[in-house]
Amino acid sequence: MAEAASEKKTDYNFFIVKALQKATETITSAFKEYNEKYIAKIEDTISIVEGFKELGKKFIDNISILEKIEEKISTTITSVVNQMNLSTKQDVDKLTKAMDELRKKVEELGKS
Repeated sequence: MAEAASEKKTDYNFFIVKALQKATETITSAFKEYNEKYIAKIEDTISIVEGFKELGKKFIDNISILEKIEEKISTTITSVVNQMNLSTKQDVDKLTKAMDELRKKVEELGKS
């Protein structure tokens, strides 16, 4: 009878171990599947972020190039204006101010 009880206990332990193994395999499989999907999403996100990073670099490079072009055009225009001895806005403003002062003096002389 002790032998039968021992055998039942062994069978019972065997089924418990088998059930635990099956549960462990199921849980492990579920975690593996979840992690694979999660990692894939993370990799997709990283890829998208890297794409934005590259676009940002290109945009910044383009801004830098445009600033250099703008500076070169401005320098060239200034050079052409100086070579042709054309008046600049500052020259015209200075002349306008001098003419206003002269007009005021003429008006004062006319009142005297």
